[in-house]
Amino acid sequence: MLQLNQAGTRAGLQAWVSVDNRCGATFSGANLLLVAGEINQARPERAVMRELTVMAVADKGGGFREESLYDYHLYTLDRPTTLKDNQIKQISLFEAEGIKVERHYRLNGSPRFFRGQGKLRDDSKVAVSYSLQNSADNKLGMPLPAGVFRVYGMSASGSRQLLGEDRIDHTPKDEEIELTIGNAFDLVAERVRSESRRLADNLYRHTFRITLRNHKAEDVVVEVAESVGGYWEVIDSSLPYEKVDATSLSFAVPVKADGETVLTYTVEVKY
Repeated sequence: MLQLNQAGTRAGLQAWVSVDNRCGATFSGANLLLVAGEINQARPERAVMRELTVMAVADKGGGFREESLYDYHLYTLDRPTTLKDNQIKQISLFEAEGIKVERHYRLNGSPRFFRGQGKLRDDSKVAVSYSLQNSADNKLGMPLPAGVFRVYGMSASGSRQLLGEDRIDHTPKDEEIELTIGNAFDLVAERVRSESRRLADNLYRHTFRITLRNHKAEDVVVEVAESVGGYWEVIDSSLPYEKVDATSLSFAVPVKADGETVLTYTVEVKY
């Protein structure tokens, strides 16, 4: 569980492991060791281990000691525990406070916008995500097993509110985690392909007008991420762009509080 402060700039993390005992026996006073990683199996069988799930539960009572195990990571519970048959037991993995987080807004494009000819209109949603660095300087810095993050905010009255959830892969220390939790309510996007011309058998020129309206009480920056595909070149643009890789580009679009920004650009695409 990732609990944000009211500003959305810092967070506390409570991580829990969920152990599901379905083997038909009860284990009393067992030493619990969990392996995190992707273990290859020679033939399809019941999974050797389940994902560790980051989630909110009531019962704490104990913690895990983490260590490297060849190319995996081993988590050992610091006390004996009892696992009853057909029981799902949830135990605290670790806690951290004061984690720095950053909020991002992203409008994701699609390769279909660059196919064919004619006018096109699309009202896509602006996604909201939070990123954090899994480093010691950021109050973390330990291998995080795969699982589900639930992100909570804090209302003006101090009550906890679920903002969304996302699943992470096994994440080593000093790597970044990004959690996409939903779509922004107060950010509106409109995409219009205002012109589309076929210049040759496999060469097209498209002009786009992307309007972003911000109904929030604060300025924001929206990343417009375009999946162009093919061989492309930006001919004209109202804002600077970044070539992310061979098939995609992005724009950082600032939008004032209660304001509007229009991004226009023309791209030639060869397939």
